[in-house]
Amino acid sequence: MDEYIHDLLSFNFKGRMNRAKYWKYVLFGFIISLALSIVIGKLGLEGTKFAGLVNFVFGLLCLPFAVRRLHDLNKNGWFYLLFLIPVVGFFFFIYFGFFKGTDGPNQYGPDPLA
Repeated sequence: MDEYIHDLLSFNFKGRMNRAKYWKYVLFGFIISLALSIVIGKLGLEGTKFAGLVNFVFGLLCLPFAVRRLHDLNKNGWFYLLFLIPVVGFFFFIYFGFFKGTDGPNQYGPDPLA
């Protein structure tokens, strides 16, 4: 958990992140976001508006994780914008989340599995 919080708060776009670490962070973030949404709903604090704001902020904080995952695939962080294109975004998600990163060092840093 300490590593996750450090990575979250450092807002570091440099380097690479392998699939396992990325999915571990996504799952952990989803659980936190879900828990916050439930608590907000139970407190009756404008449920959907406040929960939406929390999820948006959390999504921005997690952007460096996605960029570092793209770097592992030897892609520029701007490729993340492909998620905004409806059909293309789905196929890009499959590539992004499930394909192995480049073996050995690439232009973004050393292999995170080395």
